[in-house]
Amino acid sequence: MTIVKKEVLEVACRRMFYFMRDNPGKHHAYALIMELDLAGVKRGSDVRSVIHELRMTGIPICSSFHGYWIGQTDEEIQKCAGRLMKRGFRIIAAARAMIRVLTGQMSMEQIIDEAFPLGKEDADV
Repeated sequence: MTIVKKEVLEVACRRMFYFMRDNPGKHHAYALIMELDLAGVKRGSDVRSVIHELRMTGIPICSSFHGYWIGQTDEEIQKCAGRLMKRGFRIIAAARAMIRVLTGQMSMEQIIDEAFPLGKEDADV
């Protein structure tokens, strides 16, 4: 993964913040991606880096399949925060499952058998 140069990240963060501030709401989410493109941020992972930096400052950036926008209501912000927390918990659970293999608690075969149990009729496959 390519890391965005610090200067580009700073410019993109500023452009993105001012754009979202001046164009609030979910209906401007697509135009925001175009604004990032103008700032030199073109890859999806770079866009997420910019979003992460802005969120870490406390700016309530919401997201969905529409794109990114600054949340306008408490409900909208709480809903997005809940989705982020759920995603975080799922990532932690995946990491813990991987560590079980590293620490020898389970073999790969045991994990596959546990995750995808076969019925007796499937055993001959």
